[in-house]
Amino acid sequence: MSPRDVSYDGERPVLPRGNLSLSHGGAWAVAAYHPLLPVGIDVEAPRAQLERVIARVACEREVAELDHATVWGAKEAVYKAAGIKGLDWKKEIDVRSTREAMCTRSHERYALESFPMGADRVVVAVRQPLRVVLTGPESAGKTQLAAKLAREFRTLWTPEIAREYLSEHGPDYAADDVVKMARLQAERAEELAASCSEIVIEDTDVLTQRIWFREKYGRPNPELEAMPLKGDLYLLCAPDLAWTQDPLREHPKESDRQRHFEQYHTELERNKKTFNVVSGQGSARKTNALRTLEGYGVLPLAKHRGAGDEIRLR
Repeated sequence: MSPRDVSYDGERPVLPRGNLSLSHGGAWAVAAYHPLLPVGIDVEAPRAQLERVIARVACEREVAELDHATVWGAKEAVYKAAGIKGLDWKKEIDVRSTREAMCTRSHERYALESFPMGADRVVVAVRQPLRVVLTGPESAGKTQLAAKLAREFRTLWTPEIAREYLSEHGPDYAADDVVKMARLQAERAEELAASCSEIVIEDTDVLTQRIWFREKYGRPNPELEAMPLKGDLYLLCAPDLAWTQDPLREHPKESDRQRHFEQYHTELERNKKTFNVVSGQGSARKTNALRTLEGYGVLPLAKHRGAGDEIRLR
């Protein structure tokens, strides 16, 4: 990609792929890019009026404990990354330290990096954690792959709530149960995302319930259609594994599984989600998933600094 690929959605710079933020100030024009995560950047030149206006955008703790140029830059960077119009810098952006901030309206956490450039200060904000969702038709190895990736990155993974729900309540279910399962899946995913610093693995999300409901009842469900797809990267598991019999599975025919796979593919494209197809037998499936993540700069830190670390997002 090049500067020619940049377009604007209002005042927000956008690229065909990935997330971009721009800023200028002092002697610099700067840019920040991330292939998967929302990112914001700000550059602040020394200015006397900052001391007079900092209390308008920062709480007493932020003013007392943090460098004021860093606070202002962090607020600006998080505002850009969050992309929420009308966000109140003072009430809804909490700069907790020079390394972390929160957007209290969206309940999203941002990692901060602050560094000098000459006399100016640059602050970058990246939303975390990275949410990787395993999705696709039945018996495509999603659960096993989710567990393996979580072990590889030494992080948490969200199990498929539908399996827990149907195991507890029985295999017979109604339309309302599918909606309940989607709500529970979303709640559990949010809980685990809040507990992970850099990456979380999710075994399915509401996309599964959307397609399941349409397939089962021949119509879309408004609540399921309105629920957002929160994944940053979707690993769409191909139906190239042998069917495994399970009382909670309903579509053993290869033609049905392939048809469902195409539905997932279409929905991910329609929702403009970043996704890659993962295929392969045995250990090759995990290897292919890891290569996909590596292509986006996501690597287990054990490959860089030692077994005690978790992950690296380049």
